[in-house]
Amino acid sequence: MPNARIAVLFAAAALIAACQSTPPPQAQPPEETPPPAAAPQAAEPAPAAEPAAPAVTPGMTAGVTGTVSFRSRTALPPQARIKVQLLEATAADAPATLMGEQTIEVKGRRTSYAFRIAYDPKAIVARNRYELSARILADDELLFINETPARVLTGGNPKRRSIVVKPVARP
Repeated sequence: MPNARIAVLFAAAALIAACQSTPPPQAQPPEETPPPAAAPQAAEPAPAAEPAAPAVTPGMTAGVTGTVSFRSRTALPPQARIKVQLLEATAADAPATLMGEQTIEVKGRRTSYAFRIAYDPKAIVARNRYELSARILADDELLFINETPARVLTGGNPKRRSIVVKPVARP
């Protein structure tokens, strides 16, 4: 019987040891493989409800984000698109300077679209005024526009804005 007891104790010890798990060791890459060169990262495709981010050029590491929404009882034409622009609009007697923009294709009957405009943060001057302009166009005909400037970035203004555009009056 002493051999049976030893066998039972050995089996119990083996079961207890098997229940205690340790994480598997991390796989290490072979040392002779050189590290891959840093390649520019492509933007991941956005979900259906979000537009794809605009192409980002070197130096453009920051972004202004938000939504453009509108109220309309009728569907927009299939060729309609939303154009959102980031403008430097400090001088009242000079045209605004374009800092970045995004064009969004209007799909379906949604009334709100997300945007992200990339810009170079080194180009932003704290004392200047920056604003967003949002328009909905169809075949270059203006259908909707934001009536008041949506200020961003400086003067305590945010980097994210929700913009409501209104229909343009027809003659």
